[in-house]
Parts: sequence; structure tokens; C-alpha cells
Amino acid sequence: MNADAVTRLCDAISRDSRDDAAALARTELPFELFDRTKRSGTGAKRSRTDAEKVSVFLRDGFIDRYSGKQLVFPGTLRLLSHLLPEEIPYHPNWKYSECHMLFWN
Repeated sequence: MNADAVTRLCDAISRDSRDDAAALARTELPFELFDRTKRSGTGAKRSRTDAEKVSVFLRDGFIDRYSGKQLVFPGTLRLLSHLLPEEIPYHPNWKYSECHMLFWN
């Protein structure tokens, strides 16, 4: 599960083991380029403020309402991307070819 791997990644960073965290990210959360030919549908564009997004996460208890799986707070992912930009890349517009799938999953 991605949430468990992100927890271990955060633990490694909190122990000031950035090299261990990077190795963990490369093995358990590898960045793979997305094949746009496999994408189906475009979906509607939505705009939410950061405060609205946090409110929904708190309301739902960080649980995905469709799958019931535990979610990772996006701010945590952004911090990991800042600390490990090569292993957990981020794009401000979530561009598939430049953004780690953690942000999408």
C-alpha cells in the first residue's frame, strides 16, 4: 500500500536518513513515466481552494470514499517531493510525465 511506504519514507527522513529515504522511494515508489495512450476520458475540470481540500480530507478521516483505502495528505507528498525531488517529482499542474503517481493515486 502506498500509505505504508510513505510512512516508512517519512520515518527515514525524520531520522535524518535522506539517503535511506531516497533508496526506499526508488525501490517501493518508483517514478514511472505515464503512457498517455492508456488514459481514458478527460473528466471535468474542478477548482477547489487549499482550505476546501484540507476540510474534505479531515471530514473523511483520510479514507478514500470509493475504495475505503487510507489516503496520504497531499501536503505530506509535497514535502517529500521537496526533500526528494528526483525520487518523488511534482509538477504544479500534475503533468503526468513529470509528476509521481503518488499524487494521482
